[in-house]
Amino acid sequence: MALVPYDDSLAPICCTMRYDGRMPKRPTFACFALLALSAEFALAQFDFDDPDRWVLVDDRDNIPYEGDDPFSEIDGRGSVPYDFRISRYEITTDDWLEFANTFATMSDELDELVTGSIRWGAWVDFSYQGPGNRYVHNPQHEFPGRAPIKVQWRQIAMYCNWLHNGKSSDPASIHIGAYDTSTFGKHDGGWTDQSTRSCDARFWIPSLDEYLKAAHYDPDKNGQGPGWWAYGHSSDDPPVQGLPGVGHTVMGLNSDDIGQSVLFYPLGAFEDVTSPWGLFDLVGGNREATEEWDLLFGNNFARLVKDSNNIINFDPERNDLIFRLDPLFPNIPTLSAHICRLASENRADLDLDGRLTFFDVSEFVTRYIAGSLSVDLDCDGVLSASDIERFITLYNE
Repeated sequence: MALVPYDDSLAPICCTMRYDGRMPKRPTFACFALLALSAEFALAQFDFDDPDRWVLVDDRDNIPYEGDDPFSEIDGRGSVPYDFRISRYEITTDDWLEFANTFATMSDELDELVTGSIRWGAWVDFSYQGPGNRYVHNPQHEFPGRAPIKVQWRQIAMYCNWLHNGKSSDPASIHIGAYDTSTFGKHDGGWTDQSTRSCDARFWIPSLDEYLKAAHYDPDKNGQGPGWWAYGHSSDDPPVQGLPGVGHTVMGLNSDDIGQSVLFYPLGAFEDVTSPWGLFDLVGGNREATEEWDLLFGNNFARLVKDSNNIINFDPERNDLIFRLDPLFPNIPTLSAHICRLASENRADLDLDGRLTFFDVSEFVTRYIAGSLSVDLDCDGVLSASDIERFITLYNE
């Protein structure tokens, strides 16, 4: 399956899907029956754990980045034909602590699966006697809960699955949802991993285009219309090295300069240093993963990441839009330790206002009658009663 945008729907997310050319079934009586349900569900709302951590990126079909970029992966990229939400912050230690302790306390095998090769602001709780391990804040760090983390790409995919499945404690919930972990493998020297999120994913690792847009695109740059910033702090000038209130980033400083380990400098500390959309730590924090694959040599592929982490050698002349593209192999800890921020959407929130109301029901009915595959919620390539059932389920969550 290929990653394709919906062409007639102003779709709120981009899905991997197949369309086989069959005419969609449109049992409109069932569609209009949804209107009767709207009174019961009008107050239903998709509640992110912390709404302040999510931002809506709209301005569909924005202009792509065009510039003097030696990396072909970026030229002409960054245009996104749909709206999506993205997290303002990278994944924090506290985020991963909740995830880790849900499964690491079940067995040694699950502990290794969700915490193997991790670097974060937590450590083992030695008062816990098993099974597996339990983790707590590392008191050696000043703000351990806000410390950035490094994990493997496949672990982040499992984290997305866990969120997709409502933070279920069932171990099966980390293996299916946004990404099918049964595809994770290698064959004849190439990776078999699912390339892009599943059609009905509710949380996912951003695509390269989504990431570029959220980090560097401005719908009204300098009040003069759409444009692109060279750096992730809404500027064409290099970031200034220094602590909050003095500079834009601790990138390249050492632990003595900042009074604590640079590896665990708290996320969100630079409150006024953001992208045009309000994303933090784009010049600092840690490397951030995308879904993008890159052919390195032969048939060796690797995921692409944005490298603007705190521990690189600070080069104020390095254009931050021009990626330092690092090869991140999915299962090699020394080459795949990285962080990311997540993209998300509840596909029933069709007007993308963060709430589920009568207007979403009305929009669903309109799109369904028109045959728009943006409401193909069961991802089978046709519209049927199962899409209506799926919409009601999402609406009521």
